[in-house]
Amino acid sequence: MKMNKNNIKIMVLTGGPCAGKSDGLEELKRILSDLNYKVITIPELATEIRQNGFICSKGTVSQIDFQKVIFEMQIFKEDLYKNVIGKSEQKMILLLDRGLLDGKVYLSDDEFKKILDIHQLSEKDILDRYDAVFHMQSTAVGDAEFYDNSTNQFRFSSPEQARIQEHKTIETWSKHKNFHFIPVEKDFETKIQNLKALVLKELEDNN
Repeated sequence: MKMNKNNIKIMVLTGGPCAGKSDGLEELKRILSDLNYKVITIPELATEIRQNGFICSKGTVSQIDFQKVIFEMQIFKEDLYKNVIGKSEQKMILLLDRGLLDGKVYLSDDEFKKILDIHQLSEKDILDRYDAVFHMQSTAVGDAEFYDNSTNQFRFSSPEQARIQEHKTIETWSKHKNFHFIPVEKDFETKIQNLKALVLKELEDNN
């Protein structure tokens, strides 16, 4: 796994809706902290800004403007945290609930390219920002009876829409050289343990 500047590892948790990313993020933070890593997290920004009242809807905020805001916030936070924690001598991990490429899932190729052009970035530039990507499969694909919005009131996608988003997310992120796929399991704890094992293997391979 190629290291980022200043020995900071940057990992992305992604996946379709209702995949368990938020729970996975918290569990990884606990596990990695126990291993003496300093873990900084960036929760899913789409949920954050919706909680603040900024919601994509007809006649108010367009989908492309919604994704522009997320992209701007994401790149600002990533760069800010990277620059600050890069001065630390402690082992550091920046752990993200979704990354910059996730916006492409909700836009056309041309719309997403417009956002990239503003920042003079390519998709390869974005992939190179991250050391590893872990895709958690949506329950809409693997076990649809458990797909709902009980863990996120701003999950608006139907199961059918979620399956489309799942496939587009895999297509978008699988180009990363350290892409890992975590399928739905019969029990969620097994899925979390599989995620944990893949993350620890990445860290082990880099030591």
